[in-house]
This record gives sequence, C-alpha cells and structure tokens, in this order.
Amino acid sequence: MSRGIVMLTGTVETSSEKARKALPAVFRRISVEAELTWMSPQDKKLFFRNFLTRFVHEMHDDEWTRWEKEFLSQDSPWTTKSISVDMLKQYLMHQITESSCLNLGEFTFTVGAAQVGLQQDFRVTRAGQSSFFNLVCNHKAATEFLANYAPVCG
Repeated sequence: MSRGIVMLTGTVETSSEKARKALPAVFRRISVEAELTWMSPQDKKLFFRNFLTRFVHEMHDDEWTRWEKEFLSQDSPWTTKSISVDMLKQYLMHQITESSCLNLGEFTFTVGAAQVGLQQDFRVTRAGQSSFFNLVCNHKAATEFLANYAPVCG
C-alpha cells in the first residue's frame, strides 16, 4: 500500500473507520455520483450487456437485443436524471441475487481476475433465462428499488 493511494468511491461503508484512522494518508474519499444522463442509449445497452454477460451465458444476439430493448423501453426507469451508474449496478446485483435465491441458475468456479485462485460465479441457466429476464426488466420493481436506494453521501 505504500506505493500508491487507495481511492474509494461509492458508499461510506466501503472502508472501515478503523482502517481510515490507521492509514489516514492512504484513504481519500471521492464522492462522485455519475448519472446515466450522459450515456447514450447505446452506452446504456453496452453497460447492461457487459455487466450481465458474466451471469448469463449461452445468449444469442437476438435475445440480447430483446433484453436491451425491454431494458430501455419507455416504461424503463433508467432514463430518469436522478439515477446513477452505481444505482443501476446495485439494482442489477439485487436481481442477480434474487435469481440465485429462486434457483434460476447454478454456481460455477472460474479463475479470478487476479489469476490467484478460483472464484465462484453465479450463472443463470438456459431454463431460468425467461424468469431472469422478467426480474431484470420488471420496471415496477426497479422503480420501487430505486425509490428506496440509499443515496451516496460524502
């Protein structure tokens, strides 16, 4: 850690108070909430697909196109100015967790990003994709989730 600075973004709970007190020069808080408004519809579709690719496999391009279209439909809350990239990420992770709890997938072991060891990834099965899609694009549930989302604070 002496070779650089750890920059934390997101929620206040990212690092413990004990760690910040022990290493005050290392931790610097950057409280920035990047909204989706600067993203084009194409950017949002790419973010959506790239984020979910790890969790949903065996998807054909026509299926992804259908998912993306539904995700960005007029009923979608993702065009609202007050929604941040972090809120979108939290919502998608919430839906992935729900899918796991509903047994819509299976856990597989893959090599982690650091190539250090195996990590367990949740993957939606082909049979669970229809239900997963309904979870991800349930705009009423998304709106409710976002209404109760804890805001980023500095």
